[in-house]
Amino acid sequence: MRLQLDLPDGKLAAIAGVQTFGDYLVFHPHLHILSASGLFDQTGTFHLLPAASTKSLEALTELFRHRFIQTLVDHKLLTENKARDLLNWKHSGFNLDAGEKPVAADDVDGRRQLAEYLLRAPFSLQKITWNEKTATDDQAGDLRPQAVGERAMRDHTKLRAFELADQLALTTYKATASFPREERFGLTSQLRRASVSIASNIVEGCARFTESEYIRFLEMSYGSARELEYQIGLSHRLGFLDANSHNEILQLATETAKVLNGLLRALRN
Repeated sequence: MRLQLDLPDGKLAAIAGVQTFGDYLVFHPHLHILSASGLFDQTGTFHLLPAASTKSLEALTELFRHRFIQTLVDHKLLTENKARDLLNWKHSGFNLDAGEKPVAADDVDGRRQLAEYLLRAPFSLQKITWNEKTATDDQAGDLRPQAVGERAMRDHTKLRAFELADQLALTTYKATASFPREERFGLTSQLRRASVSIASNIVEGCARFTESEYIRFLEMSYGSARELEYQIGLSHRLGFLDANSHNEILQLATETAKVLNGLLRALRN
Protein backbone atom coordinates (compact mmCIF):
# COMPACT_ATOMS: atom_id res chain seq x y z
CA MET A 1 0.00 0.00 0.00
CA ARG A 2 2.89 2.36 0.71
CA LEU A 3 4.19 1.87 -2.82
CA GLN A 4 0.77 2.31 -4.42
CA LEU A 5 0.03 5.47 -2.44
CA ASP A 6 3.62 6.79 -2.57
CA LEU A 7 3.66 7.06 1.23
CA PRO A 8 6.89 5.42 2.48
CA ASP A 9 6.01 6.41 6.07
CA GLY A 10 2.27 5.76 5.79
CA LYS A 11 0.57 4.26 8.82
CA LEU A 12 -2.03 1.50 8.69
CA ALA A 13 -5.30 1.96 10.58
CA ALA A 14 -6.53 -1.28 12.15
CA ILE A 15 -8.34 -2.62 15.20
CA ALA A 16 -7.71 -6.19 16.41
CA GLY A 17 -9.85 -8.19 18.80
CA VAL A 18 -9.18 -11.64 20.25
CA GLN A 19 -12.26 -13.83 19.87
CA THR A 20 -13.26 -17.42 20.57
CA PHE A 21 -15.84 -19.76 19.14
CA GLY A 22 -16.90 -22.80 21.12
CA ASP A 23 -16.42 -23.72 24.76
CA TYR A 24 -13.58 -24.43 27.17
CA LEU A 25 -12.88 -27.77 25.53
CA VAL A 26 -12.43 -26.43 22.01
CA PHE A 27 -12.49 -22.66 22.36
CA HIS A 28 -10.78 -21.84 19.02
CA PRO A 29 -9.02 -18.54 19.80
CA HIS A 30 -8.54 -16.25 16.81
CA LEU A 31 -8.14 -12.62 15.81
CA HIS A 32 -10.65 -10.36 14.10
CA ILE A 33 -8.91 -7.42 12.46
CA LEU A 34 -10.83 -4.42 11.13
CA SER A 35 -8.51 -2.58 8.74
CA ALA A 36 -8.92 0.59 6.71
CA SER A 37 -8.25 0.26 2.98
CA GLY A 38 -5.66 2.98 2.93
CA LEU A 39 -2.96 4.76 4.96
CA PHE A 40 -2.53 7.84 7.13
CA ASP A 41 0.29 10.27 6.36
CA GLN A 42 2.35 12.19 8.93
CA THR A 43 -0.27 14.96 9.17
CA GLY A 44 -3.06 12.52 9.96
CA THR A 45 -4.66 12.75 6.54
CA PHE A 46 -6.14 9.48 5.29
CA HIS A 47 -5.31 8.30 1.76
CA LEU A 48 -7.69 5.76 0.24
CA LEU A 49 -6.33 3.03 -2.01
CA PRO A 50 -7.39 3.35 -5.66
CA ALA A 51 -10.38 1.16 -6.55
CA ALA A 52 -8.23 -1.00 -8.81
CA SER A 53 -5.88 -1.80 -5.91
CA THR A 54 -8.63 -3.30 -3.77
CA LYS A 55 -9.04 -6.12 -6.28
CA SER A 56 -5.81 -7.70 -5.03
CA LEU A 57 -6.90 -8.06 -1.40
CA GLU A 58 -6.59 -11.85 -1.53
CA ALA A 59 -2.91 -11.48 -2.38
CA LEU A 60 -2.47 -9.07 0.54
CA THR A 61 -4.19 -11.58 2.82
CA GLU A 62 -1.74 -14.30 1.79
CA LEU A 63 1.22 -11.97 2.34
CA PHE A 64 -0.11 -11.03 5.77
CA ARG A 65 -0.57 -14.72 6.66
CA HIS A 66 3.09 -15.54 5.88
CA ARG A 67 4.44 -12.53 7.73
CA PHE A 68 2.19 -13.07 10.75
CA ILE A 69 3.25 -16.71 11.12
CA GLN A 70 6.92 -15.77 10.65
CA THR A 71 6.57 -13.15 13.40
CA LEU A 72 5.33 -15.87 15.78
CA VAL A 73 8.34 -18.02 14.85
CA ASP A 74 10.75 -15.10 15.35
CA HIS A 75 9.36 -14.54 18.86
CA LYS A 76 9.63 -18.28 19.61
CA LEU A 77 5.86 -18.58 20.01
CA LEU A 78 5.66 -21.12 17.20
CA THR A 79 8.06 -23.82 16.01
CA GLU A 80 9.35 -23.99 12.44
CA ASN A 81 7.62 -27.35 11.95
CA LYS A 82 4.27 -26.00 13.16
CA ALA A 83 4.66 -22.95 10.94
CA ARG A 84 5.17 -25.19 7.90
CA ASP A 85 2.06 -27.18 8.87
CA LEU A 86 -0.02 -24.00 9.10
CA LEU A 87 1.21 -22.70 5.76
CA ASN A 88 0.29 -26.01 4.12
CA TRP A 89 -3.31 -25.98 5.37
CA LYS A 90 -5.89 -26.01 2.61
CA HIS A 91 -8.01 -23.60 4.67
CA SER A 92 -5.50 -21.09 5.97
CA GLY A 93 -7.62 -19.55 8.72
CA PHE A 94 -6.95 -16.09 7.26
CA ASN A 95 -10.17 -14.97 5.64
CA LEU A 96 -11.66 -11.75 4.31
CA ASP A 97 -15.11 -11.67 5.92
CA ALA A 98 -16.08 -8.62 3.86
CA GLY A 99 -15.11 -10.44 0.65
CA GLU A 100 -13.25 -8.73 -2.15
CA LYS A 101 -15.24 -5.54 -1.70
CA PRO A 102 -14.10 -3.29 1.19
CA VAL A 103 -16.76 -1.90 3.54
CA ALA A 104 -17.34 1.73 2.59
CA ALA A 105 -18.04 4.51 5.09
CA ASP A 106 -21.69 4.65 4.04
CA ASP A 107 -22.14 0.84 3.98
CA VAL A 108 -24.32 0.52 7.09
CA ASP A 109 -25.04 -3.19 6.67
CA GLY A 110 -21.38 -3.99 6.11
CA ARG A 111 -20.31 -2.03 9.19
CA ARG A 112 -23.00 -3.71 11.28
CA GLN A 113 -21.83 -7.16 10.17
CA LEU A 114 -18.24 -6.39 11.17
CA ALA A 115 -19.36 -4.94 14.51
CA GLU A 116 -21.36 -8.08 15.32
CA TYR A 117 -18.20 -10.15 14.98
CA LEU A 118 -16.00 -7.76 16.96
CA LEU A 119 -18.53 -7.48 19.79
CA ARG A 120 -18.85 -11.23 20.32
CA ALA A 121 -18.29 -11.94 24.00
CA PRO A 122 -15.57 -14.36 25.21
CA PHE A 123 -16.48 -18.05 24.88
CA SER A 124 -19.58 -17.24 22.86
CA LEU A 125 -21.16 -19.59 20.37
CA GLN A 126 -23.13 -16.79 18.76
CA LYS A 127 -22.66 -13.29 17.46
CA ILE A 128 -24.27 -10.41 19.32
CA THR A 129 -26.89 -8.88 17.06
CA TRP A 130 -28.64 -5.52 17.32
CA ASN A 131 -32.38 -5.58 17.94
CA GLU A 132 -33.90 -2.55 16.22
CA LYS A 133 -37.21 -2.80 18.12
CA THR A 134 -35.77 -2.92 21.65
CA ALA A 135 -32.52 -1.05 20.90
CA THR A 136 -30.57 -3.69 22.79
CA ASP A 137 -28.02 -6.40 22.08
CA ASP A 138 -29.75 -9.78 21.69
CA GLN A 139 -28.43 -12.49 24.04
CA ALA A 140 -26.35 -9.89 25.86
CA GLY A 141 -27.36 -11.31 29.22
CA ASP A 142 -26.19 -14.79 28.20
CA LEU A 143 -23.03 -13.86 26.34
CA ARG A 144 -21.39 -11.11 28.33
CA PRO A 145 -18.96 -11.87 31.18
CA GLN A 146 -20.43 -11.49 34.66
CA ALA A 147 -18.59 -8.24 35.33
CA VAL A 148 -15.94 -6.01 33.83
CA GLY A 149 -12.53 -7.55 34.44
CA GLU A 150 -14.02 -10.75 35.81
CA ARG A 151 -12.91 -13.97 34.15
CA ALA A 152 -15.50 -16.04 32.34
CA MET A 153 -16.58 -19.00 34.48
CA ARG A 154 -16.56 -22.57 33.27
CA ASP A 155 -20.08 -23.96 33.52
CA HIS A 156 -19.85 -27.54 34.78
CA THR A 157 -23.55 -28.12 34.07
CA LYS A 158 -22.84 -27.93 30.33
CA LEU A 159 -20.31 -30.76 30.45
CA ARG A 160 -21.48 -34.21 29.39
CA ALA A 161 -18.99 -35.67 31.90
CA PHE A 162 -20.73 -33.88 34.79
CA GLU A 163 -24.18 -34.93 33.58
CA LEU A 164 -23.09 -38.58 33.60
CA ALA A 165 -21.25 -38.26 36.94
CA ASP A 166 -24.27 -36.71 38.62
CA GLN A 167 -26.51 -39.53 37.41
CA LEU A 168 -23.89 -42.05 38.51
CA ALA A 169 -23.82 -40.66 42.07
CA LEU A 170 -27.61 -40.80 42.36
CA THR A 171 -27.76 -44.36 41.02
CA THR A 172 -24.94 -45.52 43.30
CA TYR A 173 -26.58 -44.09 46.41
CA LYS A 174 -29.85 -45.83 45.62
CA ALA A 175 -28.19 -49.16 44.83
CA THR A 176 -26.07 -49.21 48.02
CA ALA A 177 -29.07 -48.54 50.26
CA SER A 178 -29.71 -52.29 50.37
CA PHE A 179 -26.11 -53.26 51.20
CA PRO A 180 -25.56 -55.23 54.44
CA ARG A 181 -25.42 -53.12 57.58
CA GLU A 182 -21.88 -54.27 58.34
CA GLU A 183 -20.74 -52.64 55.07
CA ARG A 184 -21.85 -49.23 56.26
CA PHE A 185 -18.22 -48.18 56.81
CA GLY A 186 -16.90 -50.55 54.17
CA LEU A 187 -18.03 -50.87 50.57
CA THR A 188 -21.17 -48.77 51.07
CA SER A 189 -19.07 -45.81 52.18
CA GLN A 190 -16.36 -46.39 49.58
CA LEU A 191 -18.76 -46.65 46.64
CA ARG A 192 -20.65 -43.55 47.68
CA ARG A 193 -17.48 -41.57 48.32
CA ALA A 194 -16.01 -42.51 44.93
CA SER A 195 -19.21 -41.72 43.04
CA VAL A 196 -19.62 -38.31 44.67
CA SER A 197 -15.93 -37.57 44.15
CA ILE A 198 -16.30 -37.88 40.37
CA ALA A 199 -18.90 -35.12 40.08
CA SER A 200 -17.40 -33.00 42.89
CA ASN A 201 -13.96 -32.85 41.29
CA ILE A 202 -15.48 -31.78 37.97
CA VAL A 203 -17.32 -28.94 39.73
CA GLU A 204 -14.24 -27.84 41.68
CA GLY A 205 -12.04 -28.07 38.60
CA CYS A 206 -14.40 -25.80 36.67
CA ALA A 207 -14.12 -23.23 39.46
CA ARG A 208 -10.32 -23.13 39.34
CA PHE A 209 -8.56 -20.23 37.63
CA THR A 210 -5.89 -22.04 35.64
CA GLU A 211 -6.19 -24.77 33.03
CA SER A 212 -3.51 -26.84 34.81
CA GLU A 213 -5.66 -26.91 37.95
CA TYR A 214 -8.71 -27.73 35.86
CA ILE A 215 -6.89 -30.69 34.35
CA ARG A 216 -5.64 -31.85 37.76
CA PHE A 217 -9.17 -32.06 39.16
CA LEU A 218 -10.43 -33.82 36.04
CA GLU A 219 -7.64 -36.37 36.51
CA MET A 220 -8.81 -36.98 40.07
CA SER A 221 -12.35 -37.36 38.79
CA TYR A 222 -11.19 -39.88 36.19
CA GLY A 223 -9.29 -41.81 38.87
CA SER A 224 -12.41 -42.00 41.05
CA ALA A 225 -14.43 -43.31 38.08
CA ARG A 226 -11.97 -46.15 37.50
CA GLU A 227 -11.90 -46.88 41.24
CA LEU A 228 -15.68 -47.10 41.24
CA GLU A 229 -15.62 -49.57 38.35
CA TYR A 230 -13.59 -52.00 40.46
CA GLN A 231 -15.74 -51.51 43.55
CA ILE A 232 -18.91 -52.17 41.53
CA GLY A 233 -17.51 -55.47 40.26
CA LEU A 234 -16.38 -56.47 43.75
CA SER A 235 -19.80 -55.69 45.22
CA HIS A 236 -21.45 -57.83 42.56
CA ARG A 237 -19.09 -60.76 43.20
CA LEU A 238 -19.81 -60.53 46.93
CA GLY A 239 -23.53 -60.70 46.23
CA PHE A 240 -24.31 -57.14 47.36
CA LEU A 241 -25.45 -56.01 43.89
CA ASP A 242 -27.79 -57.92 41.62
CA ALA A 243 -27.00 -58.27 37.92
CA ASN A 244 -29.29 -55.43 36.80
CA SER A 245 -27.92 -52.91 39.31
CA HIS A 246 -24.37 -54.00 38.59
CA ASN A 247 -24.78 -53.55 34.85
CA GLU A 248 -26.52 -50.19 35.17
CA ILE A 249 -23.89 -48.65 37.45
CA LEU A 250 -20.96 -50.20 35.59
CA GLN A 251 -22.24 -48.88 32.26
CA LEU A 252 -22.62 -45.39 33.73
CA ALA A 253 -19.17 -45.49 35.35
CA THR A 254 -17.50 -46.74 32.17
CA GLU A 255 -19.21 -44.10 30.03
CA THR A 256 -18.27 -41.36 32.52
CA ALA A 257 -14.63 -42.46 32.53
CA LYS A 258 -14.60 -42.58 28.74
CA VAL A 259 -15.97 -39.03 28.40
CA LEU A 260 -13.53 -37.73 31.02
CA ASN A 261 -10.64 -39.39 29.26
CA GLY A 262 -11.63 -37.75 25.98
CA LEU A 263 -11.92 -34.36 27.68
CA LEU A 264 -8.47 -34.73 29.25
CA ARG A 265 -6.89 -35.79 25.95
CA ALA A 266 -8.34 -32.73 24.21
CA LEU A 267 -7.13 -30.35 26.94
CA ARG A 268 -3.61 -31.81 26.98
CA ASN A 269 -3.30 -31.53 23.21
